[in-house]
Amino acid sequence: MRGPYRGLGFDPTPGDLDSVTQTAAQFTTAAEQLAAAEPAVRRALAAGEQWHGAGSDAFRRHLEGVPESLASRPAALRAAATVLEDWAQTLSTNKGRAEDLDRTASSVRRDLDTARDDLQEKQNTLDLAATPTAAASASIETAAAAKRVSDLEGRLETILGQARDLERTHRLAADQVAAQLTGEPAQSGTAAFSRSLGDALHRGTGLASSLATAFGGRARRPEAVPTGAASALAAALSGGRP
Repeated sequence: MRGPYRGLGFDPTPGDLDSVTQTAAQFTTAAEQLAAAEPAVRRALAAGEQWHGAGSDAFRRHLEGVPESLASRPAALRAAATVLEDWAQTLSTNKGRAEDLDRTASSVRRDLDTARDDLQEKQNTLDLAATPTAAASASIETAAAAKRVSDLEGRLETILGQARDLERTHRLAADQVAAQLTGEPAQSGTAAFSRSLGDALHRGTGLASSLATAFGGRARRPEAVPTGAASALAAALSGGRP
């Protein structure tokens, strides 16, 4: 992906496509790990049925509600992965549009530089005209060169306006996706994902930093979660139930 956007002078579509796809893959991995953890906890509870005494009671209290908690989280993480996969498609499309605009803007800027140089030459010729006939001819050429500059400046401003429109649309879409992931369970069904992600991500990548990169800084910071590679089962057993 080319950058910076020299033709436009700014990046209208901030965000890292690789970070989006990698984070979506991590969500899917986390869902798989949590799905595998649930039956393991249920087996542990079943195996402990023959165990009696204070230790047994403490063990069962500690695991109370853990299977149900683990069962609810894979779906939330898969939903988050789907949201990110959709965003990756939007991001790719928007960046393609930005690249097209940048190439066009770069071409117009080159033409504009040439046209301005030509206008300066025509103006110099007009200033140095020795006869009325020469002055009249140079005046016509200068006016034509000035119109060429004005037309190219107008074209460049139109392209930059399209890029600014793209930026507004892009940032709005990024904010909507970030809201789905960080605070709108009614829209995305992912209310539990931020609590389980930190413990379940395979490589222990921080959620906040991943999303910040993926969205070009647009994602709001979710509630604090551990960022180690410990399993969600270990987190639940240590009292980290929702």
